[in-house]
Amino acid sequence: YEEIVFERTRRYQVEELFLLRKSSHTLISYASHDPVRHSSLRRVEATVKTLVSCLLDSDGELQPTFELPERRVALVRCGQHSLLVAVLRGSSNALVRADLDYLLRQAEDRYHDHLEEETDIFVHALQPILEGGLLIQSPAPPH
Repeated sequence: YEEIVFERTRRYQVEELFLLRKSSHTLISYASHDPVRHSSLRRVEATVKTLVSCLLDSDGELQPTFELPERRVALVRCGQHSLLVAVLRGSSNALVRADLDYLLRQAEDRYHDHLEEETDIFVHALQPILEGGLLIQSPAPPH
């Protein structure tokens, strides 16, 4: 019942965030509501591969959004040096996109073009910024 109400009231919740290098689509950092996934890079590697495989359409253009299993949607925000991919439950709107753009700007303003370097030093350094994005959700419907 709760899932039906969630969908019918057009609610949304960011469940996971993945920051990828713009040029190589490799992982820079991530955050997840699931504490087990959040604490282990190994547990999100398959998800990253799935997301990267869906990033580009048949013409090689970056898709702004795409469907995922379990009624989830991936929303892609493009920065100067990186891509922020948010896994959402529900549908997105302008408020979600604005909040995600703000998170992406925070990461890029802090590390600039260093984000393009193929290193794993940013995995934990950027998690606190991405964790803020896990709070993005629509308010509960009135009772």
